[in-house]
Amino acid sequence: MFFRNRMLGAFPLALGLGAALFLAGQSPASAHGVVYKALSKNVEARGNHGDVIKHECKLFGAVAVMAQTRVKLEAVVSSNADCDECKELDGKAILNGVFVLRTAPGIEFGTHDMVGVLTNPAGRKFILVFDGTLNCGTHRVPVAECERCRVENHMEGCLKAYVRNADGSRGALKARATYAGKWQRDPAGGTGLSLLLAIDGVCIHPCVH
Repeated sequence: MFFRNRMLGAFPLALGLGAALFLAGQSPASAHGVVYKALSKNVEARGNHGDVIKHECKLFGAVAVMAQTRVKLEAVVSSNADCDECKELDGKAILNGVFVLRTAPGIEFGTHDMVGVLTNPAGRKFILVFDGTLNCGTHRVPVAECERCRVENHMEGCLKAYVRNADGSRGALKARATYAGKWQRDPAGGTGLSLLLAIDGVCIHPCVH
């Protein structure tokens, strides 16, 4: 067990992609005025989780146990040099977030959400937003291969990075990426937590003609 005990629907095609994304709260990507740089990073993070809140639910004739906890981690983001063109997103970050898991029956699985501020060696700051799953399986080759429904200590998701304005607000979108890796709790049963992730995607840079 992970924790010590403590209790848009489909859019009509007539709307078009831009309208559908607008209604979903997203902006469609555009090549106008920007150029993409390759983003490839390694993330090592260590920290702790807080108190755990649990509740039970009836599911398929059995009892499912849900657990939620807050997390705080210190992360080092470094370049995967062979593939990375976006050195400005190297640096250190403080991440705060929430892990939500169904801890029983079977292998625990769930979701994670984390937000943090990265500071690079030049002192520039960026807001990082992580959104993904925990233990829900790696992406197999569709149909052709099989894997277990859930994979312990696996995490993956989507990352967006934004310029952090002087007043602390979220500025322009700087990067879009996906990530995958491992999360590990303290084997001794404490509150320690660590992450090891690979991030790959695009870094958004102003176009110079």
